[in-house]
Amino acid sequence: MDIDNIIDNIYPLSEGSKALLKERIYEITYPKATMLFKVNRIASKVYFIKKGIVRAYANQNEEEITFWFGKEGDAVYP
Repeated sequence: MDIDNIIDNIYPLSEGSKALLKERIYEITYPKATMLFKVNRIASKVYFIKKGIVRAYANQNEEEITFWFGKEGDAVYP
């Protein structure tokens, strides 16, 4: 999935607005099990999933409780 499709699936923008947004987007690849966000930290980034899935979870009583899965084309933010 390319960035144009991802943006259009989230919210259709004018070509000018999309071009401005794309100027500030860069591609990065993380290995499996990388933590994008950590508890009690302010996050300043939004991620768009190009390939793969993302799992959001909370730790409770020494267990991981999954509460969301993101798929290709989704945006990920805290």
